[in-house]
Amino acid sequence: MKKTKKIICAVCALLLALHCAPLFFLQSRAAEYAAGDVIEFGAYPQTQVTDEALLAALNAAGETAQWQSLGYNIDGGEDFAFYKDVTYEGNAYRACMFTAYRGTYGGSTTGSTGHKLNGIVLDTVYWFRFDPIAWTVLDPESGLLIANSILDAQAVMDIVKPYTEYDNETHSTYYYADEAHLYYLNNYAHGTIRTWLNATFAKAAFSAQEQAAIVLREQDNSTQALGSSYLPYECENTSDPVFLLSAVEARNASLFSGSAARVRKGSDYARTQGLYSYGMDNDIWTLRSPGDIKTQWYVAHTGNVYAGIDSNGCDTGVCPAIYLDFAAYEALQQPDTPEEPAPSPYDTLNFSFENGILTVSGEGEIPAADSLDGTPLAEYAESCRVIVLEGNITKVGAGAFTGYNALSMLILNAPVTLESGAFAGNGALTTVICHALVQTAADSFGAAPTFFEPKDAPHTGSLPAGTNVLPYAFADGTLVFDGSAEMDIYALLDLMTVMCGYYDNVQWAQFDSYTSLDSPFYVYNVSAGKYVAADNDTLNGVRFSVKVSGETDWQTVTFNEFCQMAADGNLDTFHLAADLKTGEEVKENAFQIFLDNVISSIRNALKWIVGLLNYLFNALSKFRKV
Repeated sequence: MKKTKKIICAVCALLLALHCAPLFFLQSRAAEYAAGDVIEFGAYPQTQVTDEALLAALNAAGETAQWQSLGYNIDGGEDFAFYKDVTYEGNAYRACMFTAYRGTYGGSTTGSTGHKLNGIVLDTVYWFRFDPIAWTVLDPESGLLIANSILDAQAVMDIVKPYTEYDNETHSTYYYADEAHLYYLNNYAHGTIRTWLNATFAKAAFSAQEQAAIVLREQDNSTQALGSSYLPYECENTSDPVFLLSAVEARNASLFSGSAARVRKGSDYARTQGLYSYGMDNDIWTLRSPGDIKTQWYVAHTGNVYAGIDSNGCDTGVCPAIYLDFAAYEALQQPDTPEEPAPSPYDTLNFSFENGILTVSGEGEIPAADSLDGTPLAEYAESCRVIVLEGNITKVGAGAFTGYNALSMLILNAPVTLESGAFAGNGALTTVICHALVQTAADSFGAAPTFFEPKDAPHTGSLPAGTNVLPYAFADGTLVFDGSAEMDIYALLDLMTVMCGYYDNVQWAQFDSYTSLDSPFYVYNVSAGKYVAADNDTLNGVRFSVKVSGETDWQTVTFNEFCQMAADGNLDTFHLAADLKTGEEVKENAFQIFLDNVISSIRNALKWIVGLLNYLFNALSKFRKV
């Protein structure tokens, strides 16, 4: 029994430890910060740009950016304040322009406006740099921070003229923010400042990652918590990421050591928005606590806390507060470590493309793909006519060459598996030449090609219905193809030049029938060691030894004659006088054949002359005897 109790106690202790671990971790992070510490978090337009060269550059950079409304308008009507944000040389800037002066109250354009007295010139563009926001740690355990500067100027209730109601019993006038008289002018819970802080300000000041580091906590808006004796004006509690301090918090000695700790100065940007200094070095900033019938508590220039600033006055400063998760903040401060790019399945492959011929070598698989977008194969799709697979390519995935619409020939120089649909999107593929064992599927190809394969290494798997499989063998200089190859002369030359490139000393080949079609073909360039595109002119110097149907003698013909004989169906077998070559090699080959023909003609002429002389000699001898 005692042993069971010990086990239960141990489990409970473990569960308690796991439950408290997050709190302990947060407190351990908070222990690294002390009240009064200053940290930088987020950024907001603050410092005005005065450098002429930079101003010119910013104006040029911002020409294409659209002006946006700051939301200041005349009693809900026409907008008169605009901004646009621009990034220049890695830094963020904001431009502001005003077509009318911002008034003292809400959206009006009249009154003793700080906006006008601050020297703002209408229809003039002002630029401000986004600077890091400096915050003071007020409570390291909860993460409560207060901005070190007054960042903007906004009213708690941004309306021009409040709705009033006179109470005959108390002989007092009450000020409301709505026509139905549901809430007072100084009701923070319904104040426009809340929307501005958590939409307009937060969007400009914090990135998405920074906003995620802000902790959401409830703000107590009861009369007792607000420190106000004006009981009718308390409001329901709020819960916002960005908020204003209450009068109680501002006067809390554990948060502020004294009035000097509360003193704040407005930024250049805040003054441009209408913050009025009243001739003092420092500025006033608003609290969320309601004062009397139409006012708020605020912090004066001296740092003292008072009640009495107008709730709809827009020349009062905004000094935001937040609760920050220090652990998340620390994570954001770590330098970004570039992630190692995920290895690409194409990394082990090599691609070479020239004259419409794509050669793929290397090791491994050519990955399956629904689309070529984003793959190394995309750039060759439109112009590739021949694909050569060599090296240690083991597999071609489904759809790997989808979109290779011009592809007409596939040359497989190594054992490979063609997955289902590997070349399914290539209807123009008519010829497949294999030099090793190939494993196929019934739908590896989109149409039935002519499939040439070694007799000693036949394919495994299925081929599309109607595929013409022609096994071949090579021995003693002779290529022997089984079956009938219905192909045009160019396809025949394609096949033979591939074979001549793969096998040495090809001298003879046997085919049954041919048809003619005008299309490009390729020859193997011996000196370059690769396939190149050829045309009639390239092969004009090449001679072929051929045997015409029904005849027993061989004759040497030109390339064009060779093509014509094939087109006429008069070509049974042919003999290559030499490996097909290009360039100077072709000319040398042609000259040699020409020279051989000349020598042969001279020999025949000499034989005829010798025969004639013998005949004459014999005739003279007979004549003498007579």
